[in-house]
Parts: sequence; structure tokens; C-alpha cells
Amino acid sequence: MTGWQKKFGLAAEEIVSLRLLDEVFDEICRDYEVMLEELAKGGDAAFESDLAETLEGLEGEILKHLTRLGAR
Repeated sequence: MTGWQKKFGLAAEEIVSLRLLDEVFDEICRDYEVMLEELAKGGDAAFESDLAETLEGLEGEILKHLTRLGAR
């Protein structure tokens, strides 16, 4: 099970297909992946808190786009 599957209920292949259909969704997903990588690197508590807040916002945007695209 991939991270996408755990978090959003979709397989990675489904996310890839949706990203190809919607440029904005692709950009949001790219930002989400970059922020996850930054969080994995670690840092000070304030930085990690900011990243977690940003990730939460991006997750909301992803869910909104998935609903709009009919994937949820």
C-alpha cells in the first residue's frame, strides 16, 4: 500500500492519471511531495510545525480536487 493509498484512498496509478488530466492538481501534488521530503529531512520544531501546517492545507486541496475530478 502506497502513501497515496493510505492518505487518499487511491493507488499511485490513479493519482498519476489524474495528474495528467489536471495541471493544477499536478502542481498541488508536486508541492505536497516536496513538503513531505522536507519534513522527512527534519529540522527545528518551528520549521516542522510550519511544514505540517502546509501539508495539511495541501491535503485539503488534494481532497477538493479529487472530489471535483470524481475520484472520491
